[in-house]
Amino acid sequence: MLEFWQNIKLLMINPPKAWRQIRKQEQSFKDVFFKKVLLIIAVTTLCRFVGESLSTANTASFLYIFLDSFLFFVYNVLAFYVLSLILNAILPNYGSKKNIAKVSNLLIYSLTLYYFVISIASLFPSLLFLYILPIYCFFILWYGVQQMLNLHEEGKLGYYIITVILMIGIYTIFYFVIKKALLSLIV
Repeated sequence: MLEFWQNIKLLMINPPKAWRQIRKQEQSFKDVFFKKVLLIIAVTTLCRFVGESLSTANTASFLYIFLDSFLFFVYNVLAFYVLSLILNAILPNYGSKKNIAKVSNLLIYSLTLYYFVISIASLFPSLLFLYILPIYCFFILWYGVQQMLNLHEEGKLGYYIITVILMIGIYTIFYFVIKKALLSLIV
């Protein structure tokens, strides 16, 4: 796990070097999903729960805050899983073999800054300006697509664009369908 955090730190400073290091690591999808993805999303969910408890305790019920945090966890895990499956399925169209472990590694390393910013902004709502930082995730993703997936040169840009569109689209759809719809029905 220490290696994961060192890679994250290196990704913020020098993405190409970090991706070369990450590429050498052999992990199964199960390892990536259960040891990295669930951990990061769970920590982010906990930060959201604590932050919402402190900032909206006077205006929202404990049940609402708990359900909001729980649904955040559910839609992020599902969105990540579905996005990994879709991106893995289209990988052969861009000149590479299917490898869901590499695709999920690419995604979680690219999205870690996004989850980190959500965690900090949830705990400290006055730091909303931090929401501009996840744009750097797309820069990190670009280097990751180039180095992790062994795509043909002409397929790299297309796969990157599709990945960004799907990432934004799937997370947005899951947010509205799962979180907003279910939360309005429950509370």
